[in-house]
Amino acid sequence: MIGVIDGYDYVDPTVMEYLNKKPNNVLVMKGEKPLERLLEMLISGRITTIIEDKSVLQYKITQMGKADLVKVSGITDTVVDVFSSFSPKNNKSKEYAKILTEEIIKMRKDGRLKIILDKYGIQDWQDK
Repeated sequence: MIGVIDGYDYVDPTVMEYLNKKPNNVLVMKGEKPLERLLEMLISGRITTIIEDKSVLQYKITQMGKADLVKVSGITDTVVDVFSSFSPKNNKSKEYAKILTEEIIKMRKDGRLKIILDKYGIQDWQDK
């Protein structure tokens, strides 16, 4: 049984094809804290796997204090970039975007980014 979150679009066509062809093997979680509930079901053996972004999953299991109970594994060939956005209505948006970009570069160089990411159990996206 595979756990997924209602409303998510799993970009990888192979994943979507499987989910659509085998609905009896898929548990679609709705409501509040769906990932936490899916993780509890995984830990208790009620489902076999969860499809989720690796960084999100690592953060959530670390936050729940259960990182030692879940093995994060498997990847797809599909890469989805995540971006920060700034409102075009805000006159300072371009300035903020530049500050964010420059600061991430500095933080990566001096190790601060790794410290922050480690706190949440997340790997630097440039190391992938």
